[in-house]
Amino acid sequence: MAKTPEEAKRIVNAVSANFDIKSSPKSKKILNDLQGQFEGRKRTMSKSSSAREGDIMEIKTEAGFAYAQYTHFHPECGELMRVLQGFYPRQLNEEEISKIAKKKHRFSLFIDWEFCITSKITDYVGNFPISDFAREFPIFKKTDAMIDQCWNDPSSVIWTLWDGDREWKAGPLKDEERKKYPEVIECTSDVTFEYYIRTGKSLGEDLY
Repeated sequence: MAKTPEEAKRIVNAVSANFDIKSSPKSKKILNDLQGQFEGRKRTMSKSSSAREGDIMEIKTEAGFAYAQYTHFHPECGELMRVLQGFYPRQLNEEEISKIAKKKHRFSLFIDWEFCITSKITDYVGNFPISDFAREFPIFKKTDAMIDQCWNDPSSVIWTLWDGDREWKAGPLKDEERKKYPEVIECTSDVTFEYYIRTGKSLGEDLY
């Protein structure tokens, strides 16, 4: 996440160079939405009284229906959702959702719960048990490197690891290590939310 408006501008400019926005209106829309995220402001979140750990949301994507479960709350980043496996051509029933909730998830990302429940692409499904393997807060990776460096020379990127409370420098990470640690991602709009869920990528990089 950018720390200043100037840094935000540099990030967006770097992203622009990697999107053919003239030939793809949809890419331009995604880019404009991403620009709104890099505002350099630190949020202080308050836990929504309506959110309960274990709540599952259904997300409508171009690839089909997807499902995500709320597992943890962080005061700066909001609600942490684990994105469950699969895309489905129809809405699943509770028994089917319960089964996929027990499986390993694709990746995790942060989202403001108030946005999530008012989004036009989501529906609340219900509350389901959180599997034991998903109860521990995951270790995330983040970096101050420019986007073009992450794309073109990922082995040179200096990463910081974060467990929700403390962070430490990890240096460059190998391919398997980068896949092991999810990236800190916050969603604030339908466009980015649907894009992350559908592609499992942020700015061209795998989230998992």
